[in-house]
Amino acid sequence: MAENQITMGEITYKLSDLFFTIATQNPVEMEGTYPLPAAQLDRFFIKIIFGYVDEETELNIYKDYLGISHNLENLKQVLGIKEIIHLQQQCEIVFVHDEIIKAVRNIIWATRKNADIVLAASTRAGIIFLKCLKAFALVNGRTFVTEDDVKDLAHPVLHHRLIYRNKEAKANSLNQITLAEMDRLSKLKIN
Repeated sequence: MAENQITMGEITYKLSDLFFTIATQNPVEMEGTYPLPAAQLDRFFIKIIFGYVDEETELNIYKDYLGISHNLENLKQVLGIKEIIHLQQQCEIVFVHDEIIKAVRNIIWATRKNADIVLAASTRAGIIFLKCLKAFALVNGRTFVTEDDVKDLAHPVLHHRLIYRNKEAKANSLNQITLAEMDRLSKLKIN
């Protein structure tokens, strides 16, 4: 899909400029579903865990659970394809300091050297990390990536790509790697 096309059998289909894939995962019900291989997980840019809504939102859901089914009737488009493609182009010009690029490289390499990580981050993961950093900066109204962006996105971009030796490693390894690199960056005072 990185080539903006898919092939089924001998037929190749060109994808739209605005093609993307969203997948959901229900960690409770696994019947009839199978874990994706690491090579396929590596192709998903980011994994976001939503969890439960807050108490006030849940109360509002209970108060209006019958009306929720009618929400699509009131839905209004806020962006068109042209605007989204323009935003994608704007992401490309977001500035990333060389030290932040080095931080991404250092984090990726540290996953490869960490004894608690069995399958480390790929070069693709580093490229995706940089793309996500640029998009995150743009969404937050900036034309440059900050150190905090690296800290905020390391887990959602990298965690699902890694295979850990055990549960304790899964809980701590990436955070330790990221914090060490954030410490290095903070001493440079690049922002």
